[in-house]
Amino acid sequence: MKKINQFFLILFFALMSFNVQAACKLALEFGKDISMLEEKYGPGMPMQFPEINMIPILADDLCPNEKLTDVVIEHRFLNGKLAAVNFVALNDQNNSVSEKLTLMKYVKKVYGNFDTGQNIKAYRGFKVFEKGKYFVVYQKTTGEENIINEEIYVSTDLYDKMLAKFYNDKEVEQSKDMENN
Repeated sequence: MKKINQFFLILFFALMSFNVQAACKLALEFGKDISMLEEKYGPGMPMQFPEINMIPILADDLCPNEKLTDVVIEHRFLNGKLAAVNFVALNDQNNSVSEKLTLMKYVKKVYGNFDTGQNIKAYRGFKVFEKGKYFVVYQKTTGEENIINEEIYVSTDLYDKMLAKFYNDKEVEQSKDMENN
């Protein structure tokens, strides 16, 4: 009986290890400095606010075994520290990435299954996952010219709250500026 228990314990940890390895390894840990990616991929792209920068990297370059063709991984930095990562489907007029279910298959494999209704390709909405220290949001919506906006947002609770506070403070600041003008 003891050997059977040991076997199942070893099998459990082996499967858990495989599951962790199945996920795309991010290029940088949350909270790490932007300079670590800039050395390899060049300077971060400025965003709407000077405190926010982004470095996009093709998913195939970071995750060659994940079949994430035509997906870009946007590393988003707040004050030079990695705060969030977005996996974004690079859809064309035919929504070819979303039609192949590229991101949906990935999110279900890595973060968990969820109800997408009877027609998986017709799914529109979002699903929130809390996996260990990660906060993950999968969303799929229809945008302009019927091009599907599909992405996976990954952050930690700490950095997600920091980003939310930053954007909230900017909205309040802009609102006050509009009142004064």
